[in-house]
Amino acid sequence: MRLTTALELIGFAIGGEVGARLARELGLTVSPDTLLRRLHQSSPHKPAPPRIIGVDDFAFRRGRRYGTLIVDLERHCPINLLPDREAETLSRWLKAHPGIEIVTRDRSKTYACGITEGAPAAVQVADRWHLLKNLREVLEKLLKRQLQQKRRRPVQSFCPPITDGTEERSYLERSRVRLLPHLLGSKKEMRARSIWPPPLRLPSSRQVKWMLLQREEMNDEQKSIVEKLCQQTG
Repeated sequence: MRLTTALELIGFAIGGEVGARLARELGLTVSPDTLLRRLHQSSPHKPAPPRIIGVDDFAFRRGRRYGTLIVDLERHCPINLLPDREAETLSRWLKAHPGIEIVTRDRSKTYACGITEGAPAAVQVADRWHLLKNLREVLEKLLKRQLQQKRRRPVQSFCPPITDGTEERSYLERSRVRLLPHLLGSKKEMRARSIWPPPLRLPSSRQVKWMLLQREEMNDEQKSIVEKLCQQTG
């Protein structure tokens, strides 16, 4: 009994393959399959029926065969693996577990149909990972388009020239761009020639995503960049 208890503790903590290697180092010879079989035969307390679950696909063999992983989001642990990612299979599982209230999923129409059929009363939510992934892809397309437009047209359209002191103050208050010290000359020199402020350096899509999600932590320059990107996209 002490041996069985020790193997169950190892298996529940770190799984079959790693658990078997650790057990051998401790002098307990056991195969990974035997260790997993002991876990299935054990009788832990039965958890409460899941209410909030996450659904996503995984690869048995990448590019050839895929299944569906179901995770209990309240207990933060997987609860089932389905043999495929078909709507009918997911629908049958949901009908067998009628207490599901909320399901998070990706943008797959197949999963949407399966959830609607198997748990019509459940609320379907796009999960955070896919929302951030979609946001990153949209920002990448936006920044690529902005860079292409910037290469086609002169810099004047993005950073207009400053010709007098009034325009200088207005521009600095609006965009808060830090000019180099030698550009802050006398007003006569500013009127005599057109002075260009340094162009804004476009951030990466990852940086823009952080700016949009953490607006309260942005500095003045980052707020100016977000403001200009919003103006460019209408």
